[in-house]
Amino acid sequence: MNKVLKNFMIYSLLGNSLIAQDNIIIGLNGNVYNESSLNFGQKEKLLIELQIAKNDYIEKSNDLNAIVWYGRRLAYLGRFQEAITIYSKGLELFPENPELLRHRGHRYLTIRKIGLARRDFTLAAKKCKHLPIQAESDGRPNEQNIPLGNLHRNIYYHWALTEYIAGNFLKSASLFEKCLHYCQYLEMKISVWDWQFLSFLRGGKPNLANQVLEKVPKVTGLMENDNYYQRLQFYKGELPVKQMIDFSQPLPTEQINMAYGMSCLEDNKEKANQIRKNILDTNQWISFSFLAAEADISRKANK
Repeated sequence: MNKVLKNFMIYSLLGNSLIAQDNIIIGLNGNVYNESSLNFGQKEKLLIELQIAKNDYIEKSNDLNAIVWYGRRLAYLGRFQEAITIYSKGLELFPENPELLRHRGHRYLTIRKIGLARRDFTLAAKKCKHLPIQAESDGRPNEQNIPLGNLHRNIYYHWALTEYIAGNFLKSASLFEKCLHYCQYLEMKISVWDWQFLSFLRGGKPNLANQVLEKVPKVTGLMENDNYYQRLQFYKGELPVKQMIDFSQPLPTEQINMAYGMSCLEDNKEKANQIRKNILDTNQWISFSFLAAEADISRKANK
């Protein structure tokens, strides 16, 4: 019996006595994650915002914006499967709406339903192709309260990440290139360059990966994505991060992103795999870098 099936059966037998079935996520490597176990900063504020969004949704259940934000507020509290249900109900009213597809695809990716995420992003990209650029407000705004993303950029970004997680690295690199066309701010380009570098590197195209690094300027005072900029500095040899992470100790949450970047540049396969296992020990399973490490380990185990 494989690990995924075994874990599913164990948790099914537990029933409602210990954990709600709807809260369970089965990871790509068979690990079981629980939505209810997630911890969030400013939880009271998030709960208030969720209640406001829920009331708005109840009053205006046919309003696209109310549907989107109720789903988003649910997801910000780790209630991803409830969010997917709301987006799906919204798509019954607004069939093939790219905004709803983009958000549902994101949360399918979070709960490891890679094929469903790919389906939603593919259709969302097709449906928004001829639409004007639409800014996407942030649920957790930056300090300047300036929304930097837009619908087109976010569709391609999350679609590219989906392909990266699936191990389709050159497909991922190509989608990140399309994503760059819709990046209106440097901060948005920084995160795309980071993952595109890794996509080319993992896809066996080191020269193209290095060409990505050549595009990255020296900057200070980014409004967002400082962690991705630091990782790019590490790739360029400008940040001696190996001295900053002690892998003999439990990995702090804030170092997951950098640790994953280190695992991708580590020539020793055993050391690289151990770093990824250290990342999984943090149990911060909603992080993209955690998901990427999980996918790498799963892919290696299935070879």
